[in-house]
Amino acid sequence: MTAAKTAGICLVLAGIALAEPSFRIGTKLTWRSDARSSIWGENQYGVPVVGVSYGPEFVGPTVEAAYGPLWNILSGRLDLAQVSIFTSGGTAFRILPTLGLDVMAEPPVDWRVKPYVWAGVRTTGYAWMPTTTLYPVLQHDSETHWRGGLGMKYELTNRIDLFAETQWYSRDTYWEGVDVDPDGSFMAGTSMTEVIGLVSAEVGARFTFGK
Repeated sequence: MTAAKTAGICLVLAGIALAEPSFRIGTKLTWRSDARSSIWGENQYGVPVVGVSYGPEFVGPTVEAAYGPLWNILSGRLDLAQVSIFTSGGTAFRILPTLGLDVMAEPPVDWRVKPYVWAGVRTTGYAWMPTTTLYPVLQHDSETHWRGGLGMKYELTNRIDLFAETQWYSRDTYWEGVDVDPDGSFMAGTSMTEVIGLVSAEVGARFTFGK
């Protein structure tokens, strides 16, 4: 195959991929359960840590940006801002609550109602800005979050999709700092949590721009 033909095929594929997708802004109400999870790892002294963790339960609005679907199947999205109102007290406002990407896959059919699966990985290095002293400012050196779940969307109009979504898997790794000894050796404090079950649920709408 000549270089000209190869370039032509690439241009055609790029045109197909970019012809259908749209940029969307979404608003959603997020509920996250007080999920029970296993936790294991070691602290900064190298001591193994095994136990059970309960994440903070909260509810609140989130704003997201999305682009897709590519080939009428795949969409990508990220959260821009989130307000978390904790059931145990306290409120936190977070910009880019987790910086990363979720990918949603839906069947390539012209249905008004479509199921989809989604999965993603995110890394966090933010500080919370709480409104009470119950949740002090928290800042981790690094966090990695693997996530996944199921959803359903309804095409209300050609510009508005309504959706309901659940998260059924969560695997979070926390890097809690590094201690360096005078001889140059070091130890890293780490921990990990994993949840299989209903972690969170969301309902919301996405609004299409540019069409």
